[in-house]
Amino acid sequence: MTGNGIDTRSMSVRELRRHTEAQMSPAGAKKANGNVLDLKEWMQTDPFEQLRKDRENELAAMEPEDRERLLARERREQHERTRQASDPRTDSASRPDKRATLITLRASDIIMKPIDWAWPSRIARGKPTLIAGEPGVGKSTVLLSTAATFSVGGKWPCGEGTAPRGSVIILSAEDDPADTIKPRFLAAGGDATRLHIIRAVQEGESKRGFNLQADLARLEAKIREIGDVVAVIIDPVSSYMGKTDSHKNSETRGVIDPLTEMASSTGAAFLLNTHFPKSSPNNKVRAIYRFVGSIAFVGAARTAFAVVRDPDDDARRLLLPVKTNIGAMPSGLAYTLEQGLAGYVESDGRQEPIYASRVVWADEPVTISADEAIAAGEAPTAGETQAPERNEAEEFLRSWLRDCSRPAKEMTRAAKDAGISEKTLRRARERICDTVSIKNGEGRITGHEWRLKSPVAGAIVNATCPPDAPDAHA
Repeated sequence: MTGNGIDTRSMSVRELRRHTEAQMSPAGAKKANGNVLDLKEWMQTDPFEQLRKDRENELAAMEPEDRERLLARERREQHERTRQASDPRTDSASRPDKRATLITLRASDIIMKPIDWAWPSRIARGKPTLIAGEPGVGKSTVLLSTAATFSVGGKWPCGEGTAPRGSVIILSAEDDPADTIKPRFLAAGGDATRLHIIRAVQEGESKRGFNLQADLARLEAKIREIGDVVAVIIDPVSSYMGKTDSHKNSETRGVIDPLTEMASSTGAAFLLNTHFPKSSPNNKVRAIYRFVGSIAFVGAARTAFAVVRDPDDDARRLLLPVKTNIGAMPSGLAYTLEQGLAGYVESDGRQEPIYASRVVWADEPVTISADEAIAAGEAPTAGETQAPERNEAEEFLRSWLRDCSRPAKEMTRAAKDAGISEKTLRRARERICDTVSIKNGEGRITGHEWRLKSPVAGAIVNATCPPDAPDAHA
């Protein structure tokens, strides 16, 4: 507390400095009641030292995780204040520091360098790569197969070159190291001395889970300590976001942006695993928007891939590119999963074999896109049962549109009168109908019509039912 009744303990260092400068000016050396402040007496209280002591005591009294979270939040707030300060729309009076300057690079001073591909066109060193898919398609097995290839400097499938040999760090929240991670890694031919599994963070006598918000510096230190890390796998990334809401862009960026910077500084490729949300038939969302959580995950990744079932072969899986910002779009890859020998353990005096899933890559790439494969996989198959409500809605559409197309507004009103909900009608329409535009003589769109995608035999496909025609559905 200063001599003029202002509580400096709640001020940031920058705010306190401004307050001090103001108080030391002739205009500022007055109290609110008009009395002159004794600056010499005030300065002897050393408010900066008191502020530091209060701050140290406050942090020391907090739990480690709460402390790290507070510091991370303050860093994000400082980043936001800096951003606002550089925004020309921000009132200069509200800017935190008018003396702030821009850091720039002249392009002529920059030494260009090529992308350092660990797996050509798929995984780049010093960059984040994102992989996603539904549960049970083998995403984690693919990642462990990739780790095994790095550990021995093995060959990539389809003649795509040789992997750089080095160590891999993995954070896995869903698989056990003893019965899943190591067996799968060894079944894929990996070198176990080059796989490092992070299980927890030791703080004094206690342990806690790894947190990207609080422990990024510890991860960087481990990467540099090992020395030859080629890749870091985080599986799934959502399990290591702490209390960050991974569906909010700003919060997600607060975690992913520092991770991206660290990847660049260490040269390690970061492979982030995530999931697709629960799907439903006729889901029209493109693959790039299927990744669970904020779009910031996909935005930060330089390459992104979807793992899906082959719509033509239920035993086969497809690894398909969804996005790349740093090179040509690679082709898709196909693989199957099989049980491979991981090694032996001694049990009751006998050597018992341990088997685990491993990836067997197809010899040739595939050309189907992620959007096409997902759409084909989610389309109802012959004989598949569906909700009675949608069956009713489809029969309604067929009866009304069997001979000709009809205005969308007319169909919507008729469906409502028939007791068909808007949502059910939309799903049925997307499945069996096309929507066409109605244009006037000037070429302007005046409305829309619906027509069956597969009209009944003998129907005139482009015919529009006249308003006074008898209803074919009657």
